[in-house]
Amino acid sequence: MLPVIVLAVGCFLLGWVSCTIIYFLRATGIAISIVKMSYVLYLTLMNRGIEILNYAHINRMSALRANNKLPGDPEYESLKRSHETMMELYKQNCIFFLKTAHPDSFKSLLTFEDWSSAQVFLNNNKQLAYKFTKEGDK
Repeated sequence: MLPVIVLAVGCFLLGWVSCTIIYFLRATGIAISIVKMSYVLYLTLMNRGIEILNYAHINRMSALRANNKLPGDPEYESLKRSHETMMELYKQNCIFFLKTAHPDSFKSLLTFEDWSSAQVFLNNNKQLAYKFTKEGDK
């Protein structure tokens, strides 16, 4: 009778440990997928911000040209330089914020270090970005 009880308890423990490991691995995979989706969503939103800033810059440049401020004019060139500086600062701050807001346990999932490598990451996951922005339906 005792060997049957030991065998039953052993089978139960083996099943419990197996299920726990499988659930842990599945939960880890889901967590990794969610973190990567959050990267794609964040970078997509930051790119949208750049689009909006560029649109505003184009409108400002058009207003200057309408007021006879053409390329070569100090005000025109100053606006152009300040926009380029602002864009670089925006890109650096986007990546810096993502790195600093990131928990240490997920640092290994962050596969990009700067804006250009983040854009490569986003390009590799563009189908997911299209799903977030619903551009795939157009």
